[in-house]
Formats: sequence, C-alpha cells, structure tokens
Amino acid sequence: MHADRSDRRTRYTQMVLKKSLIEWMEQKPLAKITIKELCERADINRCTFYAHYRDQYDLLQQIEDEIISEIRERLSAFDFRADIGEAFQVVEQIFQYIADNRDFCSLLLSEKGDFSFQKRVTALFQEQYAQQWQASRSTDPETVEYLYRYVITGSIGILQNWLKSGMRKSPGEMAGLLLRLTNQGLAAFS
Repeated sequence: MHADRSDRRTRYTQMVLKKSLIEWMEQKPLAKITIKELCERADINRCTFYAHYRDQYDLLQQIEDEIISEIRERLSAFDFRADIGEAFQVVEQIFQYIADNRDFCSLLLSEKGDFSFQKRVTALFQEQYAQQWQASRSTDPETVEYLYRYVITGSIGILQNWLKSGMRKSPGEMAGLLLRLTNQGLAAFS
C-alpha cells in the first residue's frame, strides 16, 4: 500500500515537472530555464526535483527517452515488408501516440525543440526501416540510403505539419495519407 502511494507521488511529480519544462520551453531556450522556475511552476521544492533529475537537461533527456522508447516499441513489432494493412495499423498507432502526447511531441519536433531529438527519431526510423528494406530488395545500399532518407524526412515533415496545424485530421487519416505518399508518391493524387 505504501509503495503504491509512493509510486503515485513519484509519477505525479515527474508529470508536473515535465509539463512545467514544456511550458517554459515554449517561452525560452532550455539553457535559460532555471530549476527554480521549473519547481515554482510545478509547485514542488528543489530537493524533490533533484531526487529525480540532475538538471533541466536530464529532465528533457528522460522525456525524449520515453518517447523514443514508445515509438521503438511500436516499430519493432512491425515488419516493413508486411502488407499495407499491417503497415497502416502501426503507422496509425504512432500517430495516435503522438496525438496522445501532443504537448511534448509538438514542442520537441518544432523549431523550439531539441534538434538532437529529431536526429534520434530519424536514426530510430532508419534503424528499423533501412535494415528490413535492404533485406527485402535487391537495391544497392547507396540507393536504399537515399530512399529511406526521403521517406523518413518526409514522414517527420508530415508529422511536424500535422502537429503545427492543430491535428485537424485523425491519426487514421494521417496514416493513410502517409502510406499513400510513401507507396505511390505524387501518382496517388493524379
């Protein structure tokens, strides 16, 4: 019973600190955000902050690690050589995860976010996508690299635009659009 209460308090503390960091990052660069500001906005004391994180960079790193881990989990369950139905489900799950975590994801994928996070997302998709694509095609490695760069940067651009425009389309609609563009390119719209 005591452990449950302690776990709930820990989760609550981490949640309010994450929210505080995101709110501050919308206003100013990470380097200018103080621990005092984070704690005041989260309504916790500095000792509590330091029980969980070394500094604001560590807090941001843990947010990013959590998001990367969640996306990796969804991607690793997917065979990129699979049929379009399975691809749709995985891509829709990723869009849904991003929608459910829009505050963090929209900031981290924006110009105010951490560019290294965007590089990590790109590397994650590359790791999952390129290996399977190369294994399933007789395409030379250099061409495969151009292909996955094209698909990955386009996909991240679509995610950024979707978040920036207020996510007017559902995760399912976005998954369909992304897969149509990936598989058929401009021909899908002629």
